[in-house]
Amino acid sequence: MECKFCGSQFSVSISVSKNRRFCSRACLQAWRNSEYHPRTGVKPMPRCLDCGKELGDQRAKYCTKHAGAGERGSNYKDGRTKRPRFCIDCGKRVQNLEALRCRDCFEEWNRGTNHYNWQDGKSNEPYPLAFRPSLKERIRERDGHKCMNCGITATEHQSKYGRKLGVHHIDYNKANLDEMNLLTLCQLCNTSANFGRDRWEAFYREKICESA
Repeated sequence: MECKFCGSQFSVSISVSKNRRFCSRACLQAWRNSEYHPRTGVKPMPRCLDCGKELGDQRAKYCTKHAGAGERGSNYKDGRTKRPRFCIDCGKRVQNLEALRCRDCFEEWNRGTNHYNWQDGKSNEPYPLAFRPSLKERIRERDGHKCMNCGITATEHQSKYGRKLGVHHIDYNKANLDEMNLLTLCQLCNTSANFGRDRWEAFYREKICESA
């Protein structure tokens, strides 16, 4: 067979003869980068517009190093790319590619009305005077002195957290001291109940009805 680029003769097996047009990979690459047949003259390879390096593709304008530099980058935005990212408040570099703020600025911003679990300041309301230790102890005794979610006992809780089991308001209303609205939770489960309140309220209301 005759090479489509250099014109030299070469032999190949019958199984690949239908797809083979070049004697070597070098001729194949040279043909791809050439606009003209070598017998009529080969067009010289272009050079990078930034550094002047000779390129391997007639269609290219920049080398690999400079093809995505600056405004030519697909993620270019106001002089900053997505990698690295910077805090929108102080400009400090952040490691999390999804974060808008650094840790310090996020902690400062994620307070009060900006917090996703904000409940119109209800968490700052005081407990009523009737929410006494005697009422809490009665609830703990009713629930068998264990967390109604994970089952940790009062002794284990005291050893792990250094405090008694907590008493949780199912509807999150501190003024509602109905015993059917109160149940015993450990510190971890009580904290977790502040996230996704609707789901936890329905779960614990069903739990208290089952134990009644």
